[in-house]
Amino acid sequence: KLNLNQVIAKSLSNDPELLSARATLDAGSEAKWQGAAGLLPTISANYQKNPNAKTESTTAGTTGNTPWTTSRYSAASTSVQIRQPLFRPRQVLGFIQGLDQSTQAEWRYKSALNQAIIRSISSYGDWLIDEQSLRYQEKNKLAAELKELQVTKMQQAGLASLPDAAQAKADKHRASMELALAKQQFEFSKQNFFNVTGQRDIVPAYLNTTPDPKTLEL
Repeated sequence: KLNLNQVIAKSLSNDPELLSARATLDAGSEAKWQGAAGLLPTISANYQKNPNAKTESTTAGTTGNTPWTTSRYSAASTSVQIRQPLFRPRQVLGFIQGLDQSTQAEWRYKSALNQAIIRSISSYGDWLIDEQSLRYQEKNKLAAELKELQVTKMQQAGLASLPDAAQAKADKHRASMELALAKQQFEFSKQNFFNVTGQRDIVPAYLNTTPDPKTLEL
């Protein structure tokens, strides 16, 4: 049997309205940061490296030989640019829209959270109240059946009249009707509780252990 904190936890993890509001909240937060990113400076960087070779010739001595000298080197260049326009109307509008979307999503999520908690508490309370009402009606019907048996025996012994027997029978019939209504209401609240928590493997506290009055000794 779940306690109230467990009921609320399961409800929050299965409530479709709350899950939808959470997804909207995440989308609104993303839209807000996307709008803020449009106001940030633009940074660009460039790097280039080119290999180079240089060959030189010189005439040495009187032999007439011409030696060649080749030198290899690399030329590199790096540039970084930071641009921040003074006014970006489109980006400012995007930031305002993203902020507004985020605010509305946050408000919707808080509202959905409160409603989910209220639904879980209400379903839990109804389930327990209807369970207690069902137990009471079971005991009430048992008492009416025992009374009818007692009046029947007293009538056989000449200690009770026909109106007494008729009244006992009417009381048992009324108790049976009230028990049937209590069972119907209990099943309704139990189904609502299962729908709110999303769990159908919970064993309710109610167990039908009402004894048969005909097996009891008066």
